[in-house]
Amino acid sequence: VAFDFAVMDRYLVLSKEIETRSVLWEAVDSDRVHDTMLLAVLISLVKRDSDLTPGLKDACEEHLGFVLEKEKYRHRFNEITESSWMEADVGFFQYAVADAIATWFLFAILTHKANKICHEYGVSATHGFLTEAIQVKAAIALDRITRNGMTIDLDRLMRLRKELDCDISKLVEEIHTTAS
Repeated sequence: VAFDFAVMDRYLVLSKEIETRSVLWEAVDSDRVHDTMLLAVLISLVKRDSDLTPGLKDACEEHLGFVLEKEKYRHRFNEITESSWMEADVGFFQYAVADAIATWFLFAILTHKANKICHEYGVSATHGFLTEAIQVKAAIALDRITRNGMTIDLDRLMRLRKELDCDISKLVEEIHTTAS
């Protein structure tokens, strides 16, 4: 979700669609943005103690029982970025539609499985099924940090370090006093 979100957010910034961008960010804040593959990983963690991220093709085979053909067009989208869509091989569009439909059905199945796991183990879905809502926000935040970097207030960091060093010294002294 992080890559797709970044692309949409950048487009909305460049096109000055401030209101639409606010709607997009509100969707994230209100847990209405989901990540199908992240949900697949969370389910896999519960069921197999594995955090390997499956590809969409593998996830479709495992959870939906069908093979999603991806390889023929997936890595060739650069072929149509500079040309008219009217001249593009129709397979590019068929692939994109199949990919979107597969993702939709996969998300529905995974949501059902995650809900079942939550009920089975008595886990709250307050933060999305299996914490998926928190994970989506974290993925977006980490992607933004990776793309934009982050600033650190060095003066504040040094003040905080001195405070913590002082607190640690007091605690160590207290431990030694108590132990004596």
